[in-house]
Amino acid sequence: MSTQSQGFANSPTEGGSTLPRGAACLPCRKRKMRCDGNQPACGQCVSKRREEDCEYTTAPGLTRTQMLEENIALLEARIRELENPDERPSVKLRDPHAPSIQLGQLDSIALPSGAGKRDSAFMAAQTGGLGNIPPFSNPITTQDKSRLIDAFVLHASQVGFFLHAPRLLMAAYGPVARGSLLEALLNAIYVWGSHFSVDPTLRGREAELLALAVHGVSGSLFVSATAQRGQDILYGIQAEVLLANYYFSNGRFLEGRYHTSAAISLAISCRLNLIRSNQVISMEGGSAMIMVSTQTAALVDPLDGIEEGERINAFWAVYVLDKTWAVALKSPSAISEDGLWGIQIDTPWPLAMEAYERGALANVFSSNTVQTFLAGLVVTPDMGHAPLALRAQATILYSRASWMASQYRDGMPNIATLQDECLAFDGFVTNFISTLTINPRNRDDLVTLTLARVALIQLHVNFASTERRSRDSCMAAARAALAVIRDICAAELGYIDPIMAILWTAIGQVFIREIDRVKAKGTGQAGGDAYLNDLTSCVAQTTARMADFSSICPIMAIQATQLQQAYQGVM
Repeated sequence: MSTQSQGFANSPTEGGSTLPRGAACLPCRKRKMRCDGNQPACGQCVSKRREEDCEYTTAPGLTRTQMLEENIALLEARIRELENPDERPSVKLRDPHAPSIQLGQLDSIALPSGAGKRDSAFMAAQTGGLGNIPPFSNPITTQDKSRLIDAFVLHASQVGFFLHAPRLLMAAYGPVARGSLLEALLNAIYVWGSHFSVDPTLRGREAELLALAVHGVSGSLFVSATAQRGQDILYGIQAEVLLANYYFSNGRFLEGRYHTSAAISLAISCRLNLIRSNQVISMEGGSAMIMVSTQTAALVDPLDGIEEGERINAFWAVYVLDKTWAVALKSPSAISEDGLWGIQIDTPWPLAMEAYERGALANVFSSNTVQTFLAGLVVTPDMGHAPLALRAQATILYSRASWMASQYRDGMPNIATLQDECLAFDGFVTNFISTLTINPRNRDDLVTLTLARVALIQLHVNFASTERRSRDSCMAAARAALAVIRDICAAELGYIDPIMAILWTAIGQVFIREIDRVKAKGTGQAGGDAYLNDLTSCVAQTTARMADFSSICPIMAIQATQLQQAYQGVM
């Protein structure tokens, strides 16, 4: 067996015992071969050099194959809806605040009265098919569109907006006729603007605009197959990202994953992962030549640095969306950089739009961006410090830490090796955090820092019940994150990336597990009651902050309920 396969191998079939029915890996079951059950790759797959294909359905979450099958089923259902709009919809949009979310169980932490509610017009749209577009009672005026855009711009960075705003507005309201994807993007922007608006009339348009936006992007995958691979594709990707974040914010994970998958498909098909790639090709005589790609081969040439920068930002926005929510939903990421079937990522780190305007891409080329970062190498010192770049790097740490945590199995023979690897990566994450300059009033800083803090928790959570060092590391990361949470002024921020609901839940769970541990030992020891009171206060502060955002971000209400229920379960 190779060194790689020995790394976290678990051998349930030692001594010739037979695996339980259904416990063999998928390739062995398909080929009807005897599987030894070793993980992450069994002996049969290793001997055939097919380690990357070795998957187990008994592992937590979906396998890559299951995820692909689910995505295919979603796309097939969507195609049927488009072909037969009058039939009963195969994928129903549900109320994100259904009765199963028992808000009344929150005793000491009360959610705002508006949390979990939508007006009747909005609810009616959620139960209809995607092909049923509710009619507008009155056309939206130019003035109302301007107000919707203004409301959106205030929170654009928190919902995945990556385009050059002035150029988008020129395209939207200039003399050239708008394409269907630009129209869909504008409707997606209007959806968010309506959601953020304090005007009840504009809020009442949310359902109509959502239906139009969803209908408008429905043909984006077909448009991408045509020769029109220009800026319209970027509009399609941007619309899909905005819609995915909208559904995630409302706790509607199926629809969120659907639009995330569409954004990924568009980005990868347009080779946005290979922008400004350096490729080394061996030449006769042993010399080498660097082939520099300044454009994505699947798209027309960018007009200038700004347009190329939009493409770079598009890829990393999609990357962050995929990776963070794959961890949150415990499902495989669609963008994998590892193994035989991994996606090569050469696109350089994104910059701020002002840098693209200054022509900062002139001498920037890149290769193996993610692997280079994880190796601790800094190829271009002035790159990688823009807000989106730091968010992407923190996402890489969060995703990698979660993957390392997923390798843990009770009773695994080489648990010490895994623990050493987690400790080593802890040092890498801690060093990354030390380089950050955090302004608690800056939402991008806050999300980046929290991703990194939760990455530290993920690295130690499996060992915290038995190892004092890991338990202390979890508590230190959770307390450090909570210290920043305390300084947040929700009224000032208004809205924050919905992934924070997942991250704050992970932080609150650290305190709840510690409460459970202390209560199991008994509180008769000196300071026990005071310590429990302190932990309870930490849970209350975390849940209260989530409640502050719950009226504008329903996923916060959902996660706050779960956190409060977990707390009640240990008290």
